[in-house]
Amino acid sequence: MNFIDIQSWWEVPCIAHFCSLFSTTFQLPKFDIEDLEEALLTDADAEGEIDLKVYSARLLPELIVALLKGCDALAQIGSHISPSNYQMFLRRLFRQKCQEYNVDNPFNSDTDFEKLPLRTKILILKYLCDFRLDSEDVCTSFANYDADSIRLEPIGYDRNGSSYWHFFGTRLYREDYVSGGGKSKSSKSSVWQVICFTEEDWRNLANKLDNSGNAKERNLHDLLVENFLPYIPKLFHDKERKRRDRLFERPRSTRIKLLQEGKTLRAQEQQRQLEKQQQKEKKQNRERQHSSEVVVREKTDEKKAQLLSEARAKRAERRLEAKHSSSL
Repeated sequence: MNFIDIQSWWEVPCIAHFCSLFSTTFQLPKFDIEDLEEALLTDADAEGEIDLKVYSARLLPELIVALLKGCDALAQIGSHISPSNYQMFLRRLFRQKCQEYNVDNPFNSDTDFEKLPLRTKILILKYLCDFRLDSEDVCTSFANYDADSIRLEPIGYDRNGSSYWHFFGTRLYREDYVSGGGKSKSSKSSVWQVICFTEEDWRNLANKLDNSGNAKERNLHDLLVENFLPYIPKLFHDKERKRRDRLFERPRSTRIKLLQEGKTLRAQEQQRQLEKQQQKEKKQNRERQHSSEVVVREKTDEKKAQLLSEARAKRAERRLEAKHSSSL
């Protein structure tokens, strides 16, 4: 999997938008879509670039812990949930909620979260965001939000029927529909892609639509020119400033802490592997012991059968001798 694959899944910007919208209300980590993509793709065991690698490795556990602590089903034990033990609470919540919603449980295995397929991780995160909205505090929290900021809708369409989506930040996504045999959108599957990464991408798209004779594309052009292009440069500037601040204003003590956490992550993984190996060896020892016991029992049974056969033969021989003596 690479960035091209992950950018074709609508759930990723949807998760990032959810966390951006409710970061303060739900006390969630603050990050961009790019940060989430890097965290999902980052190998937590990789050497080098400790700051970025450990930041990415920490983001998902911290996000999951924050979401779990806000779920009513775990409210009484929320203070005990941490990045080191969150997986057992995540499994517990998913067993309950997936049964409640009658959906397949994507975390119904003993595999560690970080070892799951990328698509499964994303599905778990999306479900977890949905489960967080079941909590009682949500109704009160929503009263402080404008309805338009919560509702996600396409900002426009083109002549091909493709939808254009802006979740938040500096990216623009396009949803293309692939025919599934019917004429309605409900009978079609969709393919997502990022069409605006840079300021130039936004300008080029607006210029492309400028001379269009299609009403939908004219509406999209006008929306881009009036509501997006004037603010896009500042969005990119603020985004770059935040990323620089995160990299260069980090104190030395934090760098040392991150380095130690990187070592801790690797040590924890080594410990998990060691425990798995020990469990495997114990299982093999039990199987060997069981096999040995079976062999011993079989040999004992064979010996008993042999002795019993010999005893029967001797008794038969004595009866014959006794019968022979009496006949004399």
